[in-house]
Amino acid sequence: MAGGRIDGHAKALGFAYTTEELRESGMVNRYTVNMALAQNADHADTDLQRIDGPVGVQVGADDEVFDATKLAEFSRQAPHVKVTILPGETHLSLLDTAAAQVGPWLQSQSANGR
Repeated sequence: MAGGRIDGHAKALGFAYTTEELRESGMVNRYTVNMALAQNADHADTDLQRIDGPVGVQVGADDEVFDATKLAEFSRQAPHVKVTILPGETHLSLLDTAAAQVGPWLQSQSANGR
């Protein structure tokens, strides 16, 4: 009702990862209210169009939650986007391989002064 303006950083969804899994993977153990709301943005298309910095999107070709082709097409509304569809990856398997994809992309953005 408040659109995340009240208690936006409160825990909304927790994951059942063990302490060891979290330590080894670096994954988050919960989503806040704001994170959960961001997944269902009301105006995602116009929000993407207004981003003036680099955007990196990695999606598994075998993702069970998102249609990789449609997500890639939608993401291209951001002016400075790099979309990577990773063959053989699912929604959750991507978590295991994302660092290998995201890390070099972030480093390249840092090297470009972004």
